[in-house]
Amino acid sequence: MTLNEPLDPRKVFVKKKYSKFPVILAFASGKGGVGKSTLSGLFSLYLAKKGYKVGLMDLDLYGPSSHVILGAETKTLPEEEKGVIPPLTNGVHFISVVFYSENKPLVMRGRDISDAVLELLTITNWPALDYLIFDMPPGMGDVLLSVTELTPAQYLVVSGPSKIAMESVEKLIEFLKDQSLPYIGLVENMAHEGNEFVKMRCDKMKFPYIGRISFYPEIEEFYGNPSKIISSHIKDEFDRLFENLKNRE
Repeated sequence: MTLNEPLDPRKVFVKKKYSKFPVILAFASGKGGVGKSTLSGLFSLYLAKKGYKVGLMDLDLYGPSSHVILGAETKTLPEEEKGVIPPLTNGVHFISVVFYSENKPLVMRGRDISDAVLELLTITNWPALDYLIFDMPPGMGDVLLSVTELTPAQYLVVSGPSKIAMESVEKLIEFLKDQSLPYIGLVENMAHEGNEFVKMRCDKMKFPYIGRISFYPEIEEFYGNPSKIISSHIKDEFDRLFENLKNRE
């Protein structure tokens, strides 16, 4: 806060509120198109199917897509009681700006974005949760800065298997390390057997490589279908990822 900047009471409230969550995982990436939303959405469904109480907040204000992955109905506004109650979709408590934008394009700049994130964090009345997951937008902009300021989220960095993806992702890793922000490590998505490039880059940067999720041509069949996830090979990979996460919490 700069001198003479008025104190926003929402920030005080949000910091206190989110400090009480057992685990907050922010799925983030320096690169778009690496499947960050798909991973955060499917992993939320996976955790709910395992019996955990899970919340998912889609913070990609420009391109929200978690509702598609969860199979959420967004035509009806969420109920309100001392705030907005995140609707339960396939076992996941879910909130997104798409409930209010009617899936129309949102055009915002800096301060408007930060205020929208703050407002969404403020008004959402979460139940008791084991895991709260943030689906972050790509890059290192206002949403990332707001989340780091307002919550104790631990970052789970997502990368694709390519050199181009890691070129951007490494900048995010450097930022997290330079700012001493809490992180879990990196998960490689759409991984190909025998390609060790991403793991080698993580080793070089001394950044934990948490695991890999293979490329699944039929990935959209998992959307909104937790039973399909549990009966697929992706469950085994999520099992390994979950164990690695537990070991680093």
